Amino acid sequence: MQINNCDKKTTPIIIGGTGWLGSATLNLVRQCPKLSEPIIFGSGNAIRSKNGATIYPLALFREVMATFSPANKYIIFNFAYLTKDTAGNFSDENYKLASQKINKNIASLITLVMPNALLFISSGAASMLEKGLSNSRDLLIYGKQKIDDERFFSELCKTNHIKFLSPRVFNLGGPFINKLNAYALSNFILQSLSSRRIVIESDRPVYRSYCYVYDLLKVAILEMTSSKDLGNLEVFEVGGKDRVELKDLAKIIAEETSLPKKNIMRQTLNKTLPADNYLADNNVFEALLAKHAIPQTDLAQIVKETISFIQEHHSNQIRLR
Repeated sequence: MQINNCDKKTTPIIIGGTGWLGSATLNLVRQCPKLSEPIIFGSGNAIRSKNGATIYPLALFREVMATFSPANKYIIFNFAYLTKDTAGNFSDENYKLASQKINKNIASLITLVMPNALLFISSGAASMLEKGLSNSRDLLIYGKQKIDDERFFSELCKTNHIKFLSPRVFNLGGPFINKLNAYALSNFILQSLSSRRIVIESDRPVYRSYCYVYDLLKVAILEMTSSKDLGNLEVFEVGGKDRVELKDLAKIIAEETSLPKKNIMRQTLNKTLPADNYLADNNVFEALLAKHAIPQTDLAQIVKETISFIQEHHSNQIRLR
């Protein structure tokens, strides 16, 4: 998994370093021998440790960065944002204000260190909104905020001549997955391992495509450490190479967990309902994978590694019944 052609004097800064993407990024950059040990910022007010790393409160970024040489070169991974599952806890206006407050703090860090590149993780929800396909209030306000965030950081980077990448991620799988009940992939795995059955609640066809988390992050690191500009491709959609309906996803999980196929249960499909398609236009991402000679991980391998991670790191959530 090593990435050997990174700039040897570059220090990664990971904001939101304790979540799924932050933890996976920490693991990956540590395997890039030419990148320095990353600086990690998180939420809260106390300095703490996780995964062998020190997590500093973002509020202390000036004090922390003052301890590093001003000659250092940086790349910033920004995973600090309000997630879609929190949107229901806010009014539309308060969600926007809370997001803007987070962005303002991060912008101050960016202008202090003037990194070579900034990664801001966006969402497929932004594309769904642009295509008129947002099918819930939470997806609508989350998608709108993601578009606003993209524009905010894009303009900041253009003003300061910082390379900017903003992948619109649809569905991910692989190591460091969290919030297991929030995603169909991990929810089905938990069901199979705990209940020895998988229940699919949807009464309409549901199609997804899954990107391996390290495929995304490898592309990001190699682009962020490259001197070449992405031009008008700085915002692009990210999905998997395999389009899968939820029942077929359940069958793959059943195979990997030795679950009899007869233990996959689903309501009768309502043929009057349109299919739920949350799928990326993967052309730009596939071109970037090809550019860096990264083969895209297939769905069976993503499922296998996600199962292994859950069994090893989330065994407390596997309750045999």
